[in-house]
Amino acid sequence: MILIRVVRNTLHAIWLLLITSQLTNYYRNDYVLEFRKMTYRFKVMKIKR
Repeated sequence: MILIRVVRNTLHAIWLLLITSQLTNYYRNDYVLEFRKMTYRFKVMKIKR
């Protein structure tokens, strides 16, 4: 039971890593821009408070 669970978790983690790496390869620029926008908004909100 435990072994099966561990194997399943590792496979799931590898699968997620592969998907996220592919997504970042496709959308790296857009993602970086969005991340910068979010951080900028967060900083602005902090300053306003």
